[in-house]
Amino acid sequence: MAAPAFPSSQKSRTRILYFADIGIVEAGLSQRIATASRDDPLIMRNAARDVTQKIEVRLPAGMSVLNLPPDLKLSGAGVSYERSARIDGNKLLWKRQFILKPDRVQPQDYPMLKELIDKALLDARRGIVLVRQ
Repeated sequence: MAAPAFPSSQKSRTRILYFADIGIVEAGLSQRIATASRDDPLIMRNAARDVTQKIEVRLPAGMSVLNLPPDLKLSGAGVSYERSARIDGNKLLWKRQFILKPDRVQPQDYPMLKELIDKALLDARRGIVLVRQ
């Protein structure tokens, strides 16, 4: 399902597209993994997620994507995050998948979990810059 990215009346030179949370913020992970290390297991009840987000955006006439990011795949410690972006004609195809499985993360696995969630959060906040040609 394609939708126009912006009303045609907008004539600005650049636009930035941001996409909705894929479940990382909703699961409260940024608060749950705030410290650098742990001495006890991290209990994450009701945090399990398996979310796939596919977005298709029809680019406005005369606009192109300035910064299409390379595909990203992160996995470990029971977490998987993947994102891909493609241009198909005048459409931006954006796909993300976030999987969080463990209810309990052992202290030795916690640093990897934190690193992966931090990277996924950073990527999830990424914008796509469109420029008028």
